[in-house]
Amino acid sequence: MRKLAALLLIVPLAGLAHQPHTWLDPAPSAILGSRNWVPVEAFFEVPASTLATAQKWLQKSAFVALDKSDVALFGQPDFTCQGDAKAYLVRAQYVTSGGSWFSIFWAQRRALVIKNVSDTTSGEVHQSAVVVCLTHSPSIVYSFISAGVP
Repeated sequence: MRKLAALLLIVPLAGLAHQPHTWLDPAPSAILGSRNWVPVEAFFEVPASTLATAQKWLQKSAFVALDKSDVALFGQPDFTCQGDAKAYLVRAQYVTSGGSWFSIFWAQRRALVIKNVSDTTSGEVHQSAVVVCLTHSPSIVYSFISAGVP
């Protein structure tokens, strides 16, 4: 009987271990009212050639602080942050790769929102990452995928 009880406890836990992990949750509409945009020159998308490395670094957290030498690993060795800003590697996601671009803004409660604008909002969501200069770490990172102009 004990073995049966132990098995009944293990089976549901094993099922939880195989559920897909969400790369980024969508931004709740309640926080989107106030937007403080990050300048486009203060971030870049990680190239496909280094995406696997970025995914490994971001395996446990939506963002990680980078040393200056780390930035070069992600494709732009001359990229530097201005003033007190520090480079962070941050999760991002998109729907289409051909006609889309990223923009980044701070929302309420120190939430960082990684926005992707594309021709469509339907389709499979793909993982990506950005290197962005921030003056402080975010409390949380969200995704916001939209169609049309930013």
